[in-house]
Amino acid sequence: MWTVIRALSGKNVTSKKIVLGLIEQTSDPVEIAKAFGTHFSQVSSTGNYNPAFIRHKIDVEQNIIVFPHDNGKYYNSIFTMKELTHAIKNTSNTSPGPDDVHYEMLRNLPHLQQIHLLNFINFIWTSHVFPTQWREAIILPFLKPNKPAQAVASYRPIALTSCVCKTMERMVLPRLSLALEEQNFVKPYQSGFKRLHSTMDCLVRLESAIQDTFLNREYMIAVFLDIEKAYDMLWRYSIHKALSRLKLVGNLPKFIINFLSNRFIRVRIGTHISEAFLVENGIPQGSVLSCTLFLIAINSIFEEAVDVVKSLFCDDGLFWATGATVDAAR
Repeated sequence: MWTVIRALSGKNVTSKKIVLGLIEQTSDPVEIAKAFGTHFSQVSSTGNYNPAFIRHKIDVEQNIIVFPHDNGKYYNSIFTMKELTHAIKNTSNTSPGPDDVHYEMLRNLPHLQQIHLLNFINFIWTSHVFPTQWREAIILPFLKPNKPAQAVASYRPIALTSCVCKTMERMVLPRLSLALEEQNFVKPYQSGFKRLHSTMDCLVRLESAIQDTFLNREYMIAVFLDIEKAYDMLWRYSIHKALSRLKLVGNLPKFIINFLSNRFIRVRIGTHISEAFLVENGIPQGSVLSCTLFLIAINSIFEEAVDVVKSLFCDDGLFWATGATVDAAR
């Protein structure tokens, strides 16, 4: 428990020497914060992609997707006080983000200030602006179990983002989810982040297929897929394209595009907060919309895989084929 408290206060690395290079070490919180910021931003760097994809990425992103202005859709209407109240009610006392606004403050707002907050959220929703502080995350490095404390790669980033932004995300999420459900967008073989679904769906599906294979005296070839840095290196433009295929228009897709754009981090070590570091790719850690946006992005990953049975749980994939012989299954 105290380890968690120290980590959330940014005190978990201040007493340790951190390796900056091959031999250089420091206990200076300014240098440590800079080292962590550089490391965590590089995790999502475009340079991590292979050169062929980088060329493809640059070429494709020249085609800016425009979402028509049509706020007659139900999902684009202004938010109500009922939606705001429900969003605030469903929060826990997590640490605040860069704006230093706590959930406890939001839960205890007088009615007049609630109206001001609702008007502010609706202004962002309809004017398609996005506060700079909402793009920022304060990162607290959290040492992973059984890892050397001197290496920056041994730390897991805990992101603190604006509680006001996450409150608005909670208001946006039901509308986005309903739009996806109406079009049956998420593939039926995806079991992650779906209500009344779990890893058990994938296991039962596979177990049943194995039993059938034995009963039919056939062979099965299965391929398991685990995507490295799936969240960190997700191509944001793939979400743009998916929203366009869904034919979403107006406030909803424009908010999501703004939400994903120009993200950056600062690292807090003790009382020191580092300079800003750009996060080029990926989905913001710890945000309310992240899981659903990830499902949107990964939804088409198996579309080109034909004549196989598919199964997904978030970014963990599996597909298999059976046949009377190994060659037939292959």
